[in-house]
Amino acid sequence: NLAANGMVAISIAYRLVNENPAAAAQYSDIKNALQAIIRNPQHLRIDTDRIAVLGASAGGHLAAMLATEPNTPLKAAVLLWSPTNLVDVSNVSDQGKQILHQYFQHSPRLDKAAFSPYLRLNPSMCKNWLLIHGDQDELVPPSQSTAMQSKLKTFGVQSKLIMLPGMRHAPTSTPSTIQAMNELLVFLKKSLPTQADLLTKKGGES
Repeated sequence: NLAANGMVAISIAYRLVNENPAAAAQYSDIKNALQAIIRNPQHLRIDTDRIAVLGASAGGHLAAMLATEPNTPLKAAVLLWSPTNLVDVSNVSDQGKQILHQYFQHSPRLDKAAFSPYLRLNPSMCKNWLLIHGDQDELVPPSQSTAMQSKLKTFGVQSKLIMLPGMRHAPTSTPSTIQAMNELLVFLKKSLPTQADLLTKKGGES
């Protein structure tokens, strides 16, 4: 869908925790992938000034980690039903706590705060955010996204939160997935304007 709408869509693979015991290995993989993308703009035929990151659930957590890097090159971030605070698990289900235990069990010295995008927000992070979450998510509490957006606002960045009514984790119903896709397409086109878009807007304003 992204490619069909004129964007270059690159899917990043990373080592899973059950394949590699070090949780930090995932983050290393996606950071290396982003650097490889930035170093090869001609080969990939991309504009490195117009890069966004998108992820769902655990992938959204990693996307948010990239987007909260100080001086990140990312211009926009889309998080789909993603955990953002791995320290506060007060509203997390038993299943969610078990997943977090597996995530950290081989990395006892890993700083959970350092792996919580909510606690990594800073003035030089990504400046455009879209968060989409099902309001009946049984795995990742919707409060993770509501709290994230509230804190994003304190930094004065552009952010939007869309709650999908009645939807559980990773919704698969057609109306909800269509709504989520339409919303993120609109968001990305607005957050990553082309030169032609800017000229059209300027002409309209004049």
